[in-house]
This record gives sequence, C-alpha cells and structure tokens, in this order.
Amino acid sequence: MQIFDNVTVDGASAFCPGFDEEDNQPHNGVAADLYDLTGEGDTCSPMGSANKRASSSSKRATSIATTGESPSKRTKSPMVKALRGLVNEIKIDREEGKKKEDNYAKREEARSRAIVNAQAQIMVQKRQAIQEEMDQCVALAKECGVAEASVEMWVASELFMDANKRAFFRAMQTIEARLAWIQMHCQQRGIVTKK
Repeated sequence: MQIFDNVTVDGASAFCPGFDEEDNQPHNGVAADLYDLTGEGDTCSPMGSANKRASSSSKRATSIATTGESPSKRTKSPMVKALRGLVNEIKIDREEGKKKEDNYAKREEARSRAIVNAQAQIMVQKRQAIQEEMDQCVALAKECGVAEASVEMWVASELFMDANKRAFFRAMQTIEARLAWIQMHCQQRGIVTKK
C-alpha cells in the first residue's frame, strides 16, 4: 500500500530542516535526499520546472488590491422576515395564553380554598350551635330535678341528639312538663324511674 498513490504532492509549502531557502540548495543529510525527491529539473515530475509553468497558469490569480468599502451584506427575503415575525407572534401568544391559564388556575385554586374554608367555618358554627343547645337542654333537665348520674339523664342525652326533640324540650314552658316528658320516654324504653 502506498501512501500517496494517485495523489499529486506539491512541495511548494514544505519546509525541511537543514535546507537553505536563499540558495535553494540543501546543505546535508535528509534535506539533500528530499531535494532529490522533489524532481527539480525532471520534466516528467509534477514538480519539474516544465510542469511548474503549466500548472502556474491554471492557478487562480491573487489580488493584493484593497477596496475602500466592505462588501454589501446579503439581505434576507421578505418571506423569511414575515415567517420570523409570525413565529415571534406565535411565541408571544403562547406565553400570554400560558399566563392566562396560570392566572385562571390560581384564581380557581383560591376560590376552591375559600369554599373549603367557608364550609369548614360553617361546620364549626353548626357544632358550636348544637353544643350550645345541648348545654341549654342539660341545664333545663337539671332544673327539672334530673340528676347527672341518673338513668333519666342518660335517656335525655339520647333524646337531645335529635335537633327536633331539643327544640321541643326547650319550647316547653314548665318544669313539670319537661320532667314528665323525660320520664315518659324512659317508660317507653322499659326503664323504671323514681318519682
């Protein structure tokens, strides 16, 4: 396998240590051997002097002239500008839509939180109202002569769990009527009370 097979190697930019550029002659050793390989004077070599003239005419001419102004920039087509503008508008619309969605989600979350808080507050108020009614009914039962550790108080406490029965008990005007109501419910359940 040959490294430079079917490749023309031009040694014009090559540099070899020991080669003096002023007299174009190698001084010694490897540089001299390489000089022999360059084919100077060989008409069949691509580096030969006959081929240098032919190949130099096919090279592009270089200009060392300077111009006073820089080359004009290529302008983008109106279609590209319009397309970029459209893409920017879509991005802006998408960002605004996302902001609106975020704001809507935040409002809905705040609304839901407010509803839950309001419901919790209503439940607390209802429990407080029920507790106040129960306390009032127990006080009225004690006023009738029902002892806290009695069977009548246990029956009364079960009766007071119903809002309608609490309301009815509180609506009674006399102490005797309240006591008779509790004792009647004890008899319905088969519980004997002291009179």
